[in-house]
Amino acid sequence: MSLCISEDHVLNTLESRILFDFFYCIKKLDISINCDIIMCMEPIEIFKALSNESRLQILHWLKDPEIHFTPHEGIDMRNIGVCVCQVTEKLKMTQSTASQYLSILQRAGLLKTERIGKYTYYKRNEETIREIGLFFNNEI
Repeated sequence: MSLCISEDHVLNTLESRILFDFFYCIKKLDISINCDIIMCMEPIEIFKALSNESRLQILHWLKDPEIHFTPHEGIDMRNIGVCVCQVTEKLKMTQSTASQYLSILQRAGLLKTERIGKYTYYKRNEETIREIGLFFNNEI
């Protein structure tokens, strides 16, 4: 017995899934039209990411990285970011813990990453941080 699925069926199924995901995400967000915090991200996830003192400290340091870190040679920390090893050293924690904290902040949309060679650099996502301020101003 063979199963034959048409290309149209696959495309319709894919389109249906994309529409379902879109409307499901919209339904989960209950924010004003002026505040577009990371489509498909519940604000509670952002607040969970911010609920740790060390993660807040990382965001603070990354606001002015040239004050808090020594740059890698040839790296503009303002535009590229700060390496996980620099954050690890500053936190005085294991690289595993620092990486986990950075990953949580990134998944919440608060950090952007850039990979150069064997290093991953992190910088603040200023757009998301600005939108959080608007969310507080308009919704809370």
